Amino acid sequence: MKKVILLLVTLSFIVAGCGSSDGDTEISGVINDHLGISPYIPETDYEIGIVILEYHPGFEDGDPRSVTVNYFEALEEIEPIDEDLKESWQESNPEGELIYGDLYMEPSVISLEIFPDGGLGELMDAETIEVAGHEIQYQFLEQGSDGRDSDTIFMNMHFDDMGYFVRYSVQSDDIEEAAKELAADIIENNS
Repeated sequence: MKKVILLLVTLSFIVAGCGSSDGDTEISGVINDHLGISPYIPETDYEIGIVILEYHPGFEDGDPRSVTVNYFEALEEIEPIDEDLKESWQESNPEGELIYGDLYMEPSVISLEIFPDGGLGELMDAETIEVAGHEIQYQFLEQGSDGRDSDTIFMNMHFDDMGYFVRYSVQSDDIEEAAKELAADIIENNS
């Protein structure tokens, strides 16, 4: 009897631990409805504020080419843009379709662009590094380089059925380690 109880307790911890690695299934479901893929959307300390479908320029009822998920530091502290600005954004970005959230003037701290069928291609001037047993393209641009206001990391990862292009600009002393942890989370949930 004690062995059965111990086994049940152990299994409940395993199941509870597995449940936390699902990522944001609501956003993944919205993306699946529009793009036909169910990507892993990592849960972070930051909030998802915008999800935008990206179409090929000049599209005519074609399939979207990618989806972009933007994370923000604190949505409750920033105001969405008004309807006039939203209409202006749509007119100047006809290849983009807002499918979740609101548009903000504040820049996002993390941006994931997810491509069906393998990804973006090659990231120019990036080095190839290994994260969680998977090769990724990695580029770290420090504040001041190319007129940048902040440190930014770009990562490009390819999987069999999709690819991720990540812009990581959360400002911290361990930005490289934190960006690689995000990459490892994405890799582990796409393997």
